[in-house]
Amino acid sequence: MGLLKKSSKKAPIDGAKGKVEQDDANDPLGLAKSDSPASGSGRGMPKEKMNAREGMENQEHNRIEIKAEKHTKKVKAEPAVIVAAMAYLTALASDVRGIFEQVRPVEQAANALSHFQSQSQEVDKAELDPHAIASLIVYFLRDKEDPVCTCTRRSDIMQTCSLPNEEERQEGLQQIMAGMPAENAAFLRSLRDLVLAVSVEHQSFYQDGLETRIDALAQLFGPLLIRPAAAEMKKKGHAAAVFARHLFGKASILDPSIPPPASAASREEEAEEPLGGSAQKP
Repeated sequence: MGLLKKSSKKAPIDGAKGKVEQDDANDPLGLAKSDSPASGSGRGMPKEKMNAREGMENQEHNRIEIKAEKHTKKVKAEPAVIVAAMAYLTALASDVRGIFEQVRPVEQAANALSHFQSQSQEVDKAELDPHAIASLIVYFLRDKEDPVCTCTRRSDIMQTCSLPNEEERQEGLQQIMAGMPAENAAFLRSLRDLVLAVSVEHQSFYQDGLETRIDALAQLFGPLLIRPAAAEMKKKGHAAAVFARHLFGKASILDPSIPPPASAASREEEAEEPLGGSAQKP
């Protein structure tokens, strides 16, 4: 039964006051009141507008029930399968607008997962929603029993990310990552490749700098990779994002010799001036 169940007690109707009491009993969340975001006042409304208001109330009702149940459905998969999904999405990133900007339900993410779990060698691109794949990656990190950066390294990572000096943070995190299990390190490299590809697409569309999108995705993935306790999220969420920025940006703490990719604008300039000459756009 939904959250907006009707009360078993009938409120006595005594003019306007009785109606208000009855409405409060049947609408404990106040969705039908004039100050509700889902509807306006129903006084004097034509029938068709009343029906529209009821539809909005039902929509809000469903949204609340979905929100209440959002953590009951979990995504579980082998890390290698998610790495394959990330590699697939990385190859598409330059042609897809707004990866990680749209959220898909767990059911759609699970459907995308089934394609990568199948035995067939080729994934049917026409059947896959890139945003469902992106959501699959986020759900996997959220629901994974042990965070990718492992519980045993969480305290060291958080302490290192709290250092005020950036060079000291970089060096300290490199030392921690050097002891990361090979499978976990490979996962982080694949995620970094995807984040940088998504950031390049974002930069080519908005022209607001590569670091802008990297910083935003660091805030998304930092807590998912470290998974601080819920009670400590406000306190340690920033440090987790700092870790992700060291992972994704500039010289990575995993592969410090590999620089981030050039922005789309930089690539266009290189194409226009090849080896001491200038070229015109076709």
